Amino acid sequence: MKHPRPLLPAILLASTLTLAAPAAAQHLWQKPTPVPRAEVAKLVGLTHSGPFSQPRHIVWCWSYDRPHRPGGHDYTRVRDLMVEMLKEVPDLTVETAYLFPTAEQFKRADLVVMFLHPPTLEKPDYALLDPYIERGGGLVAIHETMIIRPKKNGHMWADRIGLGWSEGTSTWGALFTDVEVDNTHPIFTNFPKKVPIVDEFYWHLAKARNERMLDILAEASVGPPRNSNAPVPEIRLGPEKHPVFWTMRHGTSRVFCSLPGHNTFTYYDPRFRTILLRGMAWAMHENPGPLMPLVYKGIVNGNQVGTTDTMRNWPGKPRNPADEGLARNATRTAINKVIDARLGVGHGKSEKTDADLPKVRHIIDTHIHLYDPRRPDGVPWPPKDDTVLYKPHLPDEFNRVAKPAGVTGVLIVEASDRLVDNRWVLDLVKDDPFYVGIVGNIDPYRDDFSEHLAELRKDKRFVGIRLRVQGRTIDYAHPKVRANLRILAKAGLTADILMNGKGVKTLHQVDALARAIPELRLVVDHVLGYNIDGKTPPADWQAAVRKLARNRNVHCKVSGLYQRCVIQPALQDPAHYRSLLDILWNEFGSERLIYGSNWPCTKKSGDYRSFVQLVNAYFSKKGRDASENYFWKNAARAYRLDLE
Repeated sequence: MKHPRPLLPAILLASTLTLAAPAAAQHLWQKPTPVPRAEVAKLVGLTHSGPFSQPRHIVWCWSYDRPHRPGGHDYTRVRDLMVEMLKEVPDLTVETAYLFPTAEQFKRADLVVMFLHPPTLEKPDYALLDPYIERGGGLVAIHETMIIRPKKNGHMWADRIGLGWSEGTSTWGALFTDVEVDNTHPIFTNFPKKVPIVDEFYWHLAKARNERMLDILAEASVGPPRNSNAPVPEIRLGPEKHPVFWTMRHGTSRVFCSLPGHNTFTYYDPRFRTILLRGMAWAMHENPGPLMPLVYKGIVNGNQVGTTDTMRNWPGKPRNPADEGLARNATRTAINKVIDARLGVGHGKSEKTDADLPKVRHIIDTHIHLYDPRRPDGVPWPPKDDTVLYKPHLPDEFNRVAKPAGVTGVLIVEASDRLVDNRWVLDLVKDDPFYVGIVGNIDPYRDDFSEHLAELRKDKRFVGIRLRVQGRTIDYAHPKVRANLRILAKAGLTADILMNGKGVKTLHQVDALARAIPELRLVVDHVLGYNIDGKTPPADWQAAVRKLARNRNVHCKVSGLYQRCVIQPALQDPAHYRSLLDILWNEFGSERLIYGSNWPCTKKSGDYRSFVQLVNAYFSKKGRDASENYFWKNAARAYRLDLE
C-alpha cells in the first residue's frame, strides 16, 4: 500500500494532479464471512436503548483515493453507505466535508468522522480543529486518517488523536489473528475477548505527548509487513502486540480511532459496524441505541448478517471530482453542496421529509400508553429497571412526535390493571379532542364487572377493554370471563387481546371465543403476538391465523412491530416484516387490519415517525383505499369512532 504525498494545500483538487496507475490489490486472500444473526443480537444486546439526549449533527469527512484498487480505501463508497444510513437516525443530521471541515462545519458539528487520505494539516487547519476539541467536540478517525506526512506533521496529528503515522518508523500489514479487546469498555460491551476482524492495521505509530489520556481498547500481533498473499499461522507472528482500536480524551472532548477500515467489505461486517457506531456514540457522549439498527441495515440474509462480496469489482470507483461529474475548479464548499444534495443531507436538513408518510385523510393511532411513575402509588407497569420506559410519558410528549408524523387522533390503551387508572387517564386528556378514545382495563373475572363497566362507559370516549391481568394468563373459556364479555358486547364495546408470543394454542383459544360470542368485536394486538424473525411463519401458525380470520368479528392490529421483532433494537427495514404482513393481508384483507404504534415502547428502536414510515412502506403499495382503511377507517368500525 503506497501512500501518496499529501495534497497541498488542503483545497487543491485531486483532479489537477497527475494520477499514478492504481497499485495492485492488497491481501486478496481476505474475504468476508457473514455472522449468525443470534451472535449479532448478543453483541448488540439491550444494554443501551432510548433516544439521544439531544439532537446531534455529524460531519463526515472524505476524499478521493488514487492509488488503491477497488475494494480498499473506497472513501466515496463508504461515504455514501454511511451517510445514507445515518440520515435516517432519529434526532441526527449529517453533512459531508471534502478533505477537511470548514469553520462553519466545525461550529455545527457534535462529531466529525474522518475516513480519507488526509491533507497535511497546517496551522490554519489546527486553528479550526483545536477550538472544536476544546469545546468538547467528538472525533472519529478511521484507517488511513491516521497517516499524515511529513514526520513532524504526523506527530502533531498524533497529539490530537492519540497515535499517528511516524514516517520512516511506522509500517502496515494484514491482521492475521483475532483482535484482543477490552470488553469492559462500553464500546466493546457484550463482545468476547477475541474478535475476528478481516482487515489491516498499522504499527510502530507515534504516541501523543499527553499519552496518559490515551486508552488502548484492542491489540493484535503483527505478521509480515505490507502486502500479503496468504494467511500466516499465529505461531509465526511476532510476540509484540500493537494497538488496533483506541480512544483519546482532551478535557470533555472524546476521540475514537479504528485502524481497521481498509477493506470496503469491513463496513458490511456487523461486528465492525457495532464497534464503529458505538465509537461514534461514545465520542458524542451519547448512548448508541439510536444507531444500533444500522448494524443490520441492508445486510440481513435469513439467519446470517453480513456479506460474502469482496467488493473488489467496482469499475466506477471515482478517483477525482470529475469522476463524480464535478467541475475541475470546484471549491470544497461547492463540492460539499453537490454531494450533500445528492445524498439528501446537509446542515439545513433538520426536519425529516414527509415523502414516506401516509397520504390519507386521517391517521388514528389505536395503541399508545400514557402514565406517570411519579404518582403517589406509582404504576404497575413498566418495571422500574427499564431506563427507557420507566419515566413519565404524557400527552405533551406524544403530541410533539405524533402530530408532525400526520396523526390526527389517538386511542389510549390502559397499561395498568388498576381500576382507578382508567379514570386517571380519562381525566388526563378530558379537554383534548386529539384523544378520541380509551381502551380501558377491567378484570374480566370480577363479579362486579358490569357495575364498573357501566360507570366507565358514561364517558363516551371509553370504547372497550383490553383483556390483560397482571401476572395471570386469561382463560378465554372461563364461564365468568365469557359472561362478562357478553356484557361488554351488549354494551357495544370492543375487547382488545394481548397475546405476546403465546403462539398457536392461544390463536385457537381466541378463535373459540370469537365463535362463542360472535357479537363481540375482538381486536388482537401486535400482529397476533408473533415473534418476527424475518422468515416465513410456520405452516401451523398460518393455518391457525386462517381459521381465526374466518371470524368476521376479529380484527388484527398491525402494531408493535418494533417490540415483536426478535432482533433488538428492531430492524427498520420493511423487508424484514413483509412475509408476516403478507399473511395477515391475505387472511384479514383490507378491512380488518388496524394501525397502532405501541408508543412509547417504540422508543427502544426508533422515533415515532420511523414507525409510521415502516408500516406505510407496506400499506402504501396496496393502494389508496387500503391505506385509508388501515390508518383510520377500520379503527372507526372496530371501535365505533365518530370520525369524519
